[in-house]
Amino acid sequence: MDVHDKKTRSYNMSCIKGKNTRPEEMVRKALFSKGFRYRKNDKRLPGSPDIVLPRYKVVVFINGCFWHGHKGCRYFVIPKTNTDFWVDKINANIERDKKKTAQLEELGWRVITIWECELKKASAEKTIEMLIEHIKQESQESNLHPFAVRYVDLFNDSHVRESVLEDGLGEECSKFGFDMDAGESFIKHYSEAAFYNADALESIIDKVDSVELLGSGIFSRWRYITHWAESSLLVDENKKWFLLALNRLAELTT
Repeated sequence: MDVHDKKTRSYNMSCIKGKNTRPEEMVRKALFSKGFRYRKNDKRLPGSPDIVLPRYKVVVFINGCFWHGHKGCRYFVIPKTNTDFWVDKINANIERDKKKTAQLEELGWRVITIWECELKKASAEKTIEMLIEHIKQESQESNLHPFAVRYVDLFNDSHVRESVLEDGLGEECSKFGFDMDAGESFIKHYSEAAFYNADALESIIDKVDSVELLGSGIFSRWRYITHWAESSLLVDENKKWFLLALNRLAELTT
């Protein structure tokens, strides 16, 4: 049965937002605090997922229990008034959800759905923990360590051709989903000096604890040197910077 009267139900409906809802912001804040970096409501993907984690090839939808028809949930109750309308509307939403999930999976994305009821106070912490575990399942994390070690070896190889580093490093960073943002994220968290200067990076390297931010810094530094600075990746200053960053990446992904 409907637990609300008509006036209360109407008011609740009018307050519901389509994007950036409280549950969505709760999940985003929790993921960010754990070092995850994401895009939100990416219109380039089917269904404009609430959270997109490119590095893990994962998208997350935070669904309202009523609007998306969470069967068996106490918050999914069809209103007594205009019942046929609501049944048709919610069933259409369910079919749309199935379609966008299939489209995303066909594109190689893993789709995770969190229900609004799972983010209530009593269960929110456990839900977030399980989400993080699920995100990391079968992720590319295991490939990051050999990637870092391989490029440490390449930078230490006195016979390496610079073209190998110029062509390969940026391409692989892109495949891992690291952001190439001109170093903004790295600078914000660890200082501008640490992005541009190897000695400054060395002084704080043990404090760098986010794989996502470090990967973004490596990708952005590669872009800065190869496209804007008119410098070489193998001059002593740059070589030292990349060796520090890549060795730290190897440590964090062991």
